[in-house]
This record gives sequence, structure tokens and C-alpha cells, in this order.
Amino acid sequence: MCDRGKLNNKRGSTEPLNGDSAFQKFARSNSASGIENAAPTGRVDVTNNRKETALIVATQNNTCRAMATLIRLGVEINLQDVQSNTALHYAVWTMSEKAVEILSAAAADFNIPNSDGHDPSTRTRLNKTPLHIALDKAGNSMLHITCTGKSANILRHMFEIFLDLNIRNLSEETPLHLACALNNTAVVSELCARRADITAQDSRKRTPLMTA
Repeated sequence: MCDRGKLNNKRGSTEPLNGDSAFQKFARSNSASGIENAAPTGRVDVTNNRKETALIVATQNNTCRAMATLIRLGVEINLQDVQSNTALHYAVWTMSEKAVEILSAAAADFNIPNSDGHDPSTRTRLNKTPLHIALDKAGNSMLHITCTGKSANILRHMFEIFLDLNIRNLSEETPLHLACALNNTAVVSELCARRADITAQDSRKRTPLMTA
């Protein structure tokens, strides 16, 4: 089964015998207060029958408030489920920039392989990974979107994943076009240092510097 198929089977699963603790249940419903209240009564990184921590469940369901609360309470970031997937694997598969950013800021490991031998930044899967799929109506990839933000940590990981820094959106804009248009000087400098194409033209024949 493909990675996304596995995820769809997991997301929202609430069968009564899955061994969920209160933490998994609150993580699924994005209840930060529920997690806070349950914290004195048990371990936040307790696992269910699929070896899923509450953080993994929260990431599968893209419940970011729950993720942030669990991390603040000291959940182990890199624990693996029964298929050896970490929370970061699911963040990548759900194409959630926010989830990836939360986990990156907490020093999640991008190099842990799952049972299929795939880690979140496996370069041999670059043409298949959801990070390369357009995430919005403008056709922007995760790299485009990351280059419009300020997170140096997540940007560094995107550079590890994307070999082509000149990937185009539907308007033929590269990530450098977007960074220049927003006057995001730190990202522009980093892209130029990594030899992004400063002469690339978008659909209106504009180079990145012409959009600044």
C-alpha cells in the first residue's frame, strides 16, 4: 500500500481495541487542555497497540495545538510506531508545513528510516514525495511556500530534500521569485549562495530581481 493509503487508513481511526490512552484521544480531537489535564496522571509518550504516541496521532490528524502541547510537556519526538514511522514521516505525507515546522523546531530527526527504508528526506524518492506536489491553486511546492516564511530550520531541511531549487509554480515562478517579491533578504541570500538561477523568467518574463 502506498504511503498516503497507509495514512488514510490510520487517520481518524477510533476502533475501541486500539489501546488509545487519554493522550491519543485528546491528540486526535486537538484538545490541548485535555492533554494538559491528563499530564499529571500518566506519561505523555505512552503508546497504543500500534505503538503510536499521542504526538504521532496528532500529526496524522494535523492537530497542531495538540502537537505543540505534547512537545512542551516533553514527549519523545522521534519514537517510531509499529511500521517504524515517526511523527515527522506523517507530517511530510500530510503535506503540512505547520506540522513539519513544529517538529523541525523541536529537533525531529529527518534521517530515521521506516520499515520500508524511507526516511522523511530520502532523496531517492524526490519525484514521488508529497513535498513536490503543488500545495495550493498557484501550484506552489513546499519549497516555494517555505521561502516565503522566516523559519531557517525548516528551510534548511527543504534544501536537503529539494535538489532543484528552480522548481516552478503555475506562473513559472521559482522560489527565488517569491522570496524577492516579499523582500525576504535572508532567504534570497541563501538561495543565491546555493546557486539558484537569478536569470530565471516567470510567465511575464520577469527575473527574480525584477519582482523585488
